[in-house]
Amino acid sequence: MARKTYNEKLHSAKDLPKIEDISDQPEAVRRYGGARMLIAAPTQYNEIMAQVPEGRVTTTDRVRAQLAAQAGADFTCPLTAGIFVNVCAHASEEREGEKIPWWRTLKAKGELNEKYPGGMEAQRLLLEMEGHEIVQRGKRCFVQGFEDRLAGGEILTDEERTALYPIILSEYNPAWPQWFAEEKVALERLIGEDIVRISHVGSTAVPGLMAKPTVDILLEIAENTEVEALMAAMPPAYICLYPPTMPTQPPHLTIIKGYLSTGFAEKVYHIHVRYPGDWPEPRFRDYLIAHPETAAAYAALKRELRERYEHDRDGYTAAKGAFIGAVMALMD
Repeated sequence: MARKTYNEKLHSAKDLPKIEDISDQPEAVRRYGGARMLIAAPTQYNEIMAQVPEGRVTTTDRVRAQLAAQAGADFTCPLTAGIFVNVCAHASEEREGEKIPWWRTLKAKGELNEKYPGGMEAQRLLLEMEGHEIVQRGKRCFVQGFEDRLAGGEILTDEERTALYPIILSEYNPAWPQWFAEEKVALERLIGEDIVRISHVGSTAVPGLMAKPTVDILLEIAENTEVEALMAAMPPAYICLYPPTMPTQPPHLTIIKGYLSTGFAEKVYHIHVRYPGDWPEPRFRDYLIAHPETAAAYAALKRELRERYEHDRDGYTAAKGAFIGAVMALMD
């Protein structure tokens, strides 16, 4: 039997994508933050790798995170990911047309991939031609400062950010509490005993209220938590803003999830990390639930502000401050 070409391998996975339940592998569940493992099709990797623009790079882990978010899985299988990005690279070189810039997809920590066509030297040459600096550490090579060159990551120009992530308002979705419950379980697996309390806050926690389809979570951690270790434990799907662009309470950490290079994922989360305390967000949530007329006024204000601040997320948040402050004053 003739050996399959790389392009045949690229298109031969007819049973993929699929999601497998690995609940019987507790160590893997703990390591990857959930039991729903996506095995993506090679063509899905090819599509994402093809979109990385010149001057930017991505990593296999970031591609995995994007695919998992799109599929609603907890994570994407790392073993098949390594195999399939290699298939995509060789398939591109094998065919006449429809080439992809495979060399812009790196391994973890910006490392070059020795299994790519022509090995690391070919990848190095192509990256250097696009202005990247390559450093060698022993027998391994890395893109220097690759974090600043990531495609679709948290490091974006203001113009890119506002175009990708506009203010969107949705009617109340009864699935939002379940989204919170799923993420609560994932955070408990990832962070464990450092958690003091996890609360669903924000407008998605108020039944019937129009909201940005972003689940806000108040994550209270013990004051002796090693914040750097906590951030290191988060899989690539989680973007740690430390410190965030907006003023925050100690430990000055916000974690976001569901921000893809193409825009928002189906499920988007803002995780506000705090030390234990009597925080205003749960009280504001409870007041809106108990006072439907105030919740209706808040919804009307958000509609108005959305028209004014569609491409200014910080401005939108700041403009709601007077209303929130007035409501909190009624509660004191």
